[in-house]
Amino acid sequence: MNISVTEEQVKFIDKLVIEHDFANRSELMRILVRKLKANPDMLQEPSVQLSEKAIKRYNKISEDIASGKEKVYVAESVEDLFDQLDGRKNPVLARLPKKLQKARKIKRKVKKETQGTRENIYSRPQTSGS
Repeated sequence: MNISVTEEQVKFIDKLVIEHDFANRSELMRILVRKLKANPDMLQEPSVQLSEKAIKRYNKISEDIASGKEKVYVAESVEDLFDQLDGRKNPVLARLPKKLQKARKIKRKVKKETQGTRENIYSRPQTSGS
């Protein structure tokens, strides 16, 4: 069996071979495979147990979302979702009434048509004094 490893990995394996008095790399690999076969769970990441305080906090957040007390952002399209994720859209806007959200979309559309670039859609309007 041949496997590709980085130079750094080769150095690490060679160090283990020397430190643990293996005859060669193959002997080390055979031992590792035997140990892994005996205990395949060695490859599993250890699970994280949340503290009671964290569990209570997450439960409260879930309850608040379910009850409507905590507003959640609902994207209207994939583009809308990416605008939110990339920070181009203020999450506070999701809490605006639909009528105001629609008015803002119309303003953005007009601005986009007049300025042309996606980055300028979300900039503040220029005042006549500047």
